[in-house]
Amino acid sequence: MTISKASPSLYFSDPNLVVSQGGDFIQTNNVSNPSNSDAGFLNVLGTYAMLDARVNERLSGNMGLRMESASMRIESNRDTSDQTAEQLARNTGTLEETNLLPSLNLTYILGKVDPIRTTNLRAAYSKTLARPVFREKAPFRGFDFETLQTLKGNPGLGQTRIDNVDLKLEHYPTLGEMVSAGVFYKHFADPIEQTQVSGGCERRAHLVQRPLRRHHGDRVRRQKEPGQRHQRALPPRPVPFWKCDVHPLCRQNPRG
Repeated sequence: MTISKASPSLYFSDPNLVVSQGGDFIQTNNVSNPSNSDAGFLNVLGTYAMLDARVNERLSGNMGLRMESASMRIESNRDTSDQTAEQLARNTGTLEETNLLPSLNLTYILGKVDPIRTTNLRAAYSKTLARPVFREKAPFRGFDFETLQTLKGNPGLGQTRIDNVDLKLEHYPTLGEMVSAGVFYKHFADPIEQTQVSGGCERRAHLVQRPLRRHHGDRVRRQKEPGQRHQRALPPRPVPFWKCDVHPLCRQNPRG
């Protein structure tokens, strides 16, 4: 019987699964390595406060501050009874971080103050994070079926801290139409990158952290909504001088 061309019913028929003396049969063995399986958790606690204010008829904005505390651990299911403390630390991925993440958004009206035809200059700054996922911190190798290569995790990976700066000019010539152009800049501290390791016929990849990386670019956008030309403009909604929102502590745990 040719296995590659056989139907499933023929493959699992009784002659192939029942052991008989002098006959052929199919035997399945579990050859998985316990060291290539893992157990882990990720807990994220966060809270933030925001202040929304209008300085005058041209300048408005908001600022916020978010606090995040992350606790992450992943370890292999291998037998560690004969390992030293140094080996245990090398085979366990942990992450304990508490970060303050500020943000600031400003909007300034250029030219004539008009509820419909207006031009705005917007500026924004924010600090964000990128945490490694479980597979990236896993202390063992795994096969990636999309790239057809072996991926080795790095338990020593930490967070990537990102500073984001945006500047945008937007113009509203008529109701329902907008033209905008902007530039942005991002600064990555300790970014995670994938490197290729030559290993004979096997394709292997390893994860490392670089000191820093910068990224910048520009955006141009035009938007026009049909059917808005003859609509009547609504009067501008009054905006309070200031508003403050405080959000309570929350918990995120993607793996129960």
